[in-house]
Amino acid sequence: MARRSTGHEVLQKAQGDVASAATADQLRAALAVTLPLVLGLSLAQTAEVIGKTPAWVGRTRMRYIRGPRKEKLPEKRGGRRHSAMSLEDERRCVELASTVHGWGSPTARLAEIVSHRLGYPLSRSAIYKMFCRHSGSELVEQNRQLWRLKVEKEHQEERDRRAANPEIALAEEEKRRENLRLWWLKAEKWKQEAHEKREAKKRKRK
Repeated sequence: MARRSTGHEVLQKAQGDVASAATADQLRAALAVTLPLVLGLSLAQTAEVIGKTPAWVGRTRMRYIRGPRKEKLPEKRGGRRHSAMSLEDERRCVELASTVHGWGSPTARLAEIVSHRLGYPLSRSAIYKMFCRHSGSELVEQNRQLWRLKVEKEHQEERDRRAANPEIALAEEEKRRENLRLWWLKAEKWKQEAHEKREAKKRKRK
């Protein structure tokens, strides 16, 4: 038993398109729907009439019956689907990290505050992005200016102390140079040990 052709709901529209088709493709698409329904032609017979393959007729009929495909607009997801904290909580933590002075950098203080609040640490990149996201707020900028003034004041006091006590400054400079010398000796020792290990591995391979 032959399969019944579908598309009766669009037959009237297809007949109208046959009369008003502006291009050959539009006419073929309308005939692909009309001929099987009106004359009872099979897909192969319809394809022979309009000069296409049966597969093309079948695809075109289904496409015509379903109607024009709606264009899928790009999804504007946005939002914060995987955030650990709300924006308001982030802003408060950043402001607190910028307010408290005396230990570490602002990002280090922010990491400590967030870790204490959430109960688990966040990655460095997450902390840095959080700080950059809210570092433009007025309170954070004020705290940054206060911190800069404080650091400049401490540096000036240190310079004044060195100028008032040249002997202490000279001793500190000598101590700094000695530490640099010791560090350089350690670095040379590590370099020599690494070289000896590489040479030992080469000898083993031979």
